[in-house]
Amino acid sequence: MNNCGIQSKEYLDLIRQYILIGYPAISCGDADACNWFDFGYAEAVELTKKVSAKDELFIPSIYYVVGFKDSHLNLILQDKNDFLYWQGWRAKLVNGDMIVDEVSDEWPVRLPPLGACCVGCDGVKPLHYIRSGVARFVDVRDHLDGWVKKMMDFASVRKGSLYKFCPLPSVCDFRLSDGSIETYTMFSKKIDEEGYNKSTDINFKPGVHEIDRGIYWMNISDFMPGREGDVAWGEFLKQVKELESVDVLVLDTRGNQGGSSFYGVELLEAIYGKDYIEWLANRDCEKSYAAWKVSPFIFKYIEQVNCCMESAENCPKEFRKWIDDLKGNVTWAWNSGLEWLVEWGGRKEKFMSNPKILPKVVLITRSDCRSACLDFVDIVLQLPSVIHIGQATGADTIYTEQVIINIEDLAELCVPIKMWRNRPRESNQAYVPHVKYEGDINNTAVLQNWVLNNVL
Repeated sequence: MNNCGIQSKEYLDLIRQYILIGYPAISCGDADACNWFDFGYAEAVELTKKVSAKDELFIPSIYYVVGFKDSHLNLILQDKNDFLYWQGWRAKLVNGDMIVDEVSDEWPVRLPPLGACCVGCDGVKPLHYIRSGVARFVDVRDHLDGWVKKMMDFASVRKGSLYKFCPLPSVCDFRLSDGSIETYTMFSKKIDEEGYNKSTDINFKPGVHEIDRGIYWMNISDFMPGREGDVAWGEFLKQVKELESVDVLVLDTRGNQGGSSFYGVELLEAIYGKDYIEWLANRDCEKSYAAWKVSPFIFKYIEQVNCCMESAENCPKEFRKWIDDLKGNVTWAWNSGLEWLVEWGGRKEKFMSNPKILPKVVLITRSDCRSACLDFVDIVLQLPSVIHIGQATGADTIYTEQVIINIEDLAELCVPIKMWRNRPRESNQAYVPHVKYEGDINNTAVLQNWVLNNVL
């Protein structure tokens, strides 16, 4: 094995050790996780033998981490110099088909026309090609509704560091508008990653505004405001508490990829009152509890959370109290030599007062809703008169609360250190909306018009 291969295995071994120390799935005997811990490691070791360049050092480790099928367990590379190989076309999913929706104006070889349907690459169906190749380095949870949308680009684009391990196809077959099948020889060109990502993503601060008489639209794009978004979050809550004469609330979570669930609870309490939301959050959780894997990583996690709270004046008070209590309890558990620290939830048989308002609710989700965003959806879907629209959510496992471990300023390993038992929502279970939105989920103006005319 060459020097790069040796170094790649050293990083793999280090990451495996960190997972062993902090990841609850291994310590609690989760069968799937424990099997992959060993068998996945053996497969990743074989991949290290293919590593021959510095930018490939962490590719076997990425393969290993992705195989645990846990969105809270991930490896983020700090390499800013990586580039992309592109084959000159992009596709989107339309009624289950991979339809070409963008082609380059200038390309060395013939490209499929707009509207063509990709039916095969290198002799296999395109999704199978993706599932058995690049997905193993990105996301193998192919049972999720949002997985196909997430993987669309990977039919024609590949990071340079990943190209050797799962190259792009050499030929692809497309069905044209007249029904004929044409074969196109693929040509891969290096392109700048920033130039390729033509983002149409929404970008807004949390806020609320009236879009029609009595109909209020809430942008809930973040549950991790930190220092930059702290003031905006405080202003948002103030607006929410002042709402009156509300007939419909549209809760728009597009772009919300989680953070702290305390923010979501605080928002709902501002709308409905503390007693009602506590009752909703706990009424199905009589047998649920959380357990922390007692390790040095918990203290690191507490330090990281406190760092984020330092200048965040509008951080939920309950969050501050919770983290302070956790520090004391973990210290006691560590000094007592315990392996697990159990955190029991509460249960309210009934709420003590009527909620402030009970409007009709429209919940909007996008496929990247996960973690604390899912915790928010857990509660919202229990509200009366709620209609869930948009895309199916993402999903997470019962292992939560990430600690971030820096690896020589080259990568960050995120390891969940807490696990739920008897959580009503199962591991990697997504929420599928009552009404799926087939349009451009990022076009707010069109989406709002559709909600007004087709949902309400």
